[in-house]
Amino acid sequence: MKKEWLACLFVLMFASLSTGCKKEKNNAVDSEFCAFISKKDYNGTGPIINDYLKGQSSVLTEAQKLNQLKDWLNSISCVVGVEILCTSCIKTLPAQSELKVTFLIDGKFAENTLDIIMENPLRFGTFHIK
Repeated sequence: MKKEWLACLFVLMFASLSTGCKKEKNNAVDSEFCAFISKKDYNGTGPIINDYLKGQSSVLTEAQKLNQLKDWLNSISCVVGVEILCTSCIKTLPAQSELKVTFLIDGKFAENTLDIIMENPLRFGTFHIK
């Protein structure tokens, strides 16, 4: 009985440590991302977005990947809303998709359009005002 209890305690401690490290990484990403946004350097977030996109499963559909990106962006503290405007609607090679991203900067809202290049993996294109 005591061995089972110790094994259970070990599993709980390991799970706690694993999620703690992930949370710290998420906080670091959030801070770095929002630092670019506070300087209004939207395109500076490109490498951070690309790091996230590289981790997506290649078996997901384009729509699923964009929805995951939307959810991830919504989890960032300086982002107040994300809307997928279109999927592969910009007929370039490769096609591009657009997301409307609303930020909160110094108590003011800023709305920008995020272009995502529809390769595998998806890739950051640019932020622009529409």
